[in-house]
Parts: sequence; structure tokens; C-alpha cells
Amino acid sequence: MAKFGFKKFLNLINPEPNIGGLEISDAYLKYVSLKGKKASFVSMKLPPKVIEDGRIKDKEQFYALLSRFHDQVGRKGKKIYCVASISDGNVYTEIFSLPRFADGNLEEAANLNLRMISPIDFANAYADWQAVGEKLSNGASQMEIFAVFASRQAVDEFEEIIKKAGFDPVAVEFPALALTRTLAELGENFNKEKNYLLMRVGSNGLSFGLIKNNALYFLHFSSWSSAYGVERKVSLESFKKLVISEVQKILSFYETHWSGAIESLFLITPTLKEEIVKILRENFPKLEVKIPTLKQFDRNLDSDWFGAIGSALRGLMSRSKDIIISLASVGTEEKLKNYQIEQFIKNWRNIILAYLSAILIFFGGLDFIIMKNSTALDEKLNSIFVQAELAKIVQFQKNARDFNQKADLLYRAYGQKSKWSALFTKILAGVDTDVVIKRIYISSAAAPIFLVGESSSEQNIIKFKNTLESQSEFSNVNFQLSAIGRVGGKISFNITFNVKDLK
Repeated sequence: MAKFGFKKFLNLINPEPNIGGLEISDAYLKYVSLKGKKASFVSMKLPPKVIEDGRIKDKEQFYALLSRFHDQVGRKGKKIYCVASISDGNVYTEIFSLPRFADGNLEEAANLNLRMISPIDFANAYADWQAVGEKLSNGASQMEIFAVFASRQAVDEFEEIIKKAGFDPVAVEFPALALTRTLAELGENFNKEKNYLLMRVGSNGLSFGLIKNNALYFLHFSSWSSAYGVERKVSLESFKKLVISEVQKILSFYETHWSGAIESLFLITPTLKEEIVKILRENFPKLEVKIPTLKQFDRNLDSDWFGAIGSALRGLMSRSKDIIISLASVGTEEKLKNYQIEQFIKNWRNIILAYLSAILIFFGGLDFIIMKNSTALDEKLNSIFVQAELAKIVQFQKNARDFNQKADLLYRAYGQKSKWSALFTKILAGVDTDVVIKRIYISSAAAPIFLVGESSSEQNIIKFKNTLESQSEFSNVNFQLSAIGRVGGKISFNITFNVKDLK
């Protein structure tokens, strides 16, 4: 239980992607997604001359159509992982054997054989292999290796546009390989102990494959263009001759390479089903022709979907266990590592964001609690402040009473003040318009009075001094010329004098 829980935890942190099957043919795009026993199917018909004989002829239009198809399959802008299947016509296959002792160094031996048997320039090819069975040769056990080759340029063109349109192919395969998987895993009338011939009528030609040990052993493809040239309107009689000729080639090839006979043929065709069955039964009476049906799917499901279903079945496999042939520029193992790194970064980014969000929510809640408590505290403080304000008002009233008492005393004292106003009138009477009195200092009635003023001329100052001397109320008027000073264009001066008894 603990081990299961730990695996579940790892899968939660770094889950494997949901991978569907994407099949691209001359005539259509098909996508199948499998989740448990539920399946979703999306298709789009392609106009002529976008893809011909399994090769892209109009890249811009193919990209536009595939982008639109992506948005039908999933959310716009979101990457869709898939196992991509391209035409059988792009693929070359070979079967070879390796001694059992090479098992310890199987990969090195297999890769060496790939270079030696490649039907196209190996430098310009994608190649892959897988062990499909064993056989006895001269009493020794040998491993049977199924090898596949494809033009690097053709695969790169598909991969580039597929990725650009928003899909991410974890593997690139071909319909015959996907169909074999579908029949072996879901075929209702498929016997895993028997060998079968697979015949598929596609939009760009006839595909034949040998299914042995639940695996594809070889592939033979005959395109319509190679059989009929540019003429696509084919008579039933010429089609009949082509089918008979191709089936006979496959049966002869099988007899020269393996023992025993093929007893059954699975027919995958979108059209002329009855006519093809009749042709095969009339010309190959020992060959049982079967129209496959699949478990968990409607019996009326068009067999054209079987290839995309096979690719979707591969998508259900754990990426670490997917060692099936792939013609992608990046192997399934490396693709898995890249995906895991990418997902690890994304998942931990999400975990960190969730953690930071939790902290933000925590501090937001804490701030709310503090604000709530602060409001309650403010209310308490306000009540305290109200009491303090009342105390201030009481103090203000007390201060007001004290002030009124002192004002009353001042008013009474005013009646007893000396009559200085008459003295000031006498002083001002002698002031010329040019003389300005700045200050008068009086310490007591008996002490000399000190007067400070300013004027624009000395004559006016002397005139003011003579006026004071002429007043009977003043005596000892003293003016010092040496005390004269100039400030900003004015002459400052000071005069001292005594006041006689005020009346």
C-alpha cells in the first residue's frame, strides 16, 4: 500500500501526458483520444493536392488546416501530445536475424545491420528497429529483428508543421504498424496464435503487412500513382488485377521466408468492401477473408478509424515502456526525458505559485483580523478620548474663571493707572512728518525717558529736539550728535529727557 501510494504521489507531481493518435493521410486528418473505455473521434477532410502520395505538397495550406484541426481537438494555444502516423508510402521495412549471443550487445549489432541493409542513403534516413520473435536456424536460436527506414526530409517536414500547429508528437509511426496493434489488442476475431495477412486500401495506395507473433513483420506498399500513373479513375477490372498480383507477391514472399501457410486475411477498406472480398475469395479460396471488428467499439465503426485508434493505444502506454519503432527525430526515451523535465519545471512552478498564494491568503486573513481588532481598539480608544475631552472641558472652564477674575482685577487697576496718554500726546505734537518714532522706553515716572526714532535729515531731528525742549512738561532734553547713525537711507537717533509731574 505504501509503495502504491508513493507511485501515486510521484505521478501526481510529474504525471505522464494524455496522448492521442493522430493519423495523416492524403484525404483526411483523424484524431482519437482514449480515456478508459471512453473514446473521442475528430476528423477533417483534406482538399486535393495538399498531401499527395504521403508527401506534403502545399505546406502553408497544410499548416493552416492542421492548426484549425488542432483547435477542434483541444483548446487553442494548448499543446496536444500525440503519436503521429504518416503514410505507409514513406516507409521501407526489412527483416533480419541476429544470433542469440548478440543479446548482450543487441543494440550495437542491430544498429550495425541497419546501416548495412538500409534501402535508402542511411545518412539521410531515420531508422529504428525492434525484436519481434525468434526462429531456429541450423539448430541455433536467432532473434528476428524488424527494421524500418524513412526519408529524413519527409519526416522532418511533417514534424515541423505538426509541432508548429500545436501538436507534439512523442513518436512517429505508420498506419500498418498502428493497425497491427489495434487488431492484436482489440480485434474480436483475432487469434494471437495465428499469422495473418493485413490488406489496407488507403487514399494513396494498397498496403500489405504480415502479422506474426502479434507484431508486424514486413510491409509492402503499392501506390495508386505507381500502378496507374496520374490517372486516378480506375476500372474495377484493373483494380482486380492489381489486388490479385499484389496478394500473390506477398504470399510468395512469405513462403520463401517462413514455414507454414497464411490462412486468414484482415481487410481494412473504406469502400468496395463486397467487391474486394469477392475478388479475394474467388482467386485465393484457401485464404479466409475477415472484416475486423473491435472490442468496446461499435461494430459499425468505420475501419478507417482503426489506424488512429492503434496510435492512441500506443499513447496509453507508459512512456518509459514504449520501445516500439518510432521514426521521430527524437527517440521515445529522449522524448520522455524532455517531457519529464518540462513537466517537472511546470509542476514545481505551479507548486511554488500555490505556496505563495497560500502565504498571500494567510497574510490577507491575518491583515483582516488585525484590521478588525484595530477597529475595536479604535472604538475603545475613542471612548477613552471622550473622557479625556470632558476632562479638558472642565479644565477650560476652570481656566476661564481664572481669566475672568484676573481681567476684573486688571480693569480695577486701570482706573488707578498714571495719565501717560497726555504725555504721549505732547511728544507726538512735536513730531514733524519726516520724523518717525520707533521706540519709547519708560522704566518709571522719575527715570529719564529714552526715545528712538529716524528721519531723512539732521535738521528735522534738531527741530524735533527743540520742540521737546519747548514743552513745559519735559526737562533735561539731551540729544547726542555722535549717536546718529544711518540705516537704509534714513538717519537714526535717540533722545533722553525727563518728565515733570503729570497732572
